[in-house]
Amino acid sequence: MKCEAFMRKFLELDDGRRLPLAMMLHVRRCAHCRAEVDAFNLAARDMRSFEPYVMDELAGAHLVHRVLSQPAYRKSVSLFNWVWTGVLLFASIFLVQFSEHFVSMRGRFGGDLEVPFSIVMGIVVSVYAAMLIGTHMEEITRWKEHRK
Repeated sequence: MKCEAFMRKFLELDDGRRLPLAMMLHVRRCAHCRAEVDAFNLAARDMRSFEPYVMDELAGAHLVHRVLSQPAYRKSVSLFNWVWTGVLLFASIFLVQFSEHFVSMRGRFGGDLEVPFSIVMGIVVSVYAAMLIGTHMEEITRWKEHRK
């Protein structure tokens, strides 16, 4: 057993289970792994004195209040990036028909290529539109209410 595999398996057994026979044999033969295991066990034993950490109610309530009062994290993509992506998507749909590869594939497959291409591009546009609408639902709702 290699030392790297031993340490990975040893760290997976952090719940206090006994080491399997192959691991026990390795730790007896390998001084480096034995030192690592002893250091880990010493650190775990030292930490057990702090294990039943109890926070008083006032500090706990303050901590919970601070966590809940944090603004919700939301990574947003600007509308400019969405519009630019849409313009590129629609331009590529129209311009791909004039590309060298598409023309050579059309020559090879004939008219049978246009139906699958249309289906794939329809799916791509539908996914793009669904993602755009889904990520900007609040703005769309506000715009709709404003229009009424």
